[in-house]
Amino acid sequence: MPRPQKKFHFLYKTTCVVTGRYYYGIHSTNNLDDGYLGSGRRLRYSVRKYGKDKHIREILEFANDRKAIFAREAEVANLNEVAKKDCMNLSVGGQGCLMPSENKRGFANPAWCSENTELLDKWRAKGRKKALQVLEQKRETGWRAQGFTGRVHTDKTKHLIGSKISKTQLGNKNSQFGTLWMFSLEEKASKKVDTTSVEEMERRGWQVGRRLKFDDPQISDRELFKVLAEAPNIKQALIRTGLSINGSNYKRCKKLLEKLN
Repeated sequence: MPRPQKKFHFLYKTTCVVTGRYYYGIHSTNNLDDGYLGSGRRLRYSVRKYGKDKHIREILEFANDRKAIFAREAEVANLNEVAKKDCMNLSVGGQGCLMPSENKRGFANPAWCSENTELLDKWRAKGRKKALQVLEQKRETGWRAQGFTGRVHTDKTKHLIGSKISKTQLGNKNSQFGTLWMFSLEEKASKKVDTTSVEEMERRGWQVGRRLKFDDPQISDRELFKVLAEAPNIKQALIRTGLSINGSNYKRCKKLLEKLN
């Protein structure tokens, strides 16, 4: 059954009043006051950061149907426009997925995809080509990807992150609360257990910690204890026994040294 057509089809521009950055898009609706701002990735980040009330949607023009408004979006949100620093569009307009009328679900329908592989490959190649063109044009204007590579958090940001986590991850709010990792050299396995089961697991030969590799030699706590008593430090003790120098073995040695002291 075909999806009912919406009453209004329009091209809009959403602007963040804080940063001045903007986003072009199209929308079909029966209610012009539905509060829709857009679905672009950068626009969503902007709304999340500054709030909906800091964004204004302006209707630029109406069209009789989706196909016509797609064409107008392609003209307005072109390569030159998308390449601008203040534009939040990631790709040129008019690339909405116009599927055959007998199959409105398009990519979500595996049967349709399997019958139209050549068409899908053509669309993907076209999309990649346009994306590369946009990226190249953005680079020419001095734009760089908004990643975190090569950057560090400021002390203020670190403090904010720490203070938030300390509240949301405190006590039983933490997903790991009441559990810890234990491993067995005999079974060569690591698993998370409830803290109330630690003593029982230790009686069965399990040790506190997590181990991902189990190619270390089988050395009992008694043998390791003797080596620790003679070695100048934990690292040398691990080297002498042939054990891996990792966090699990360090914890094991520290626990034995506590008994020695």
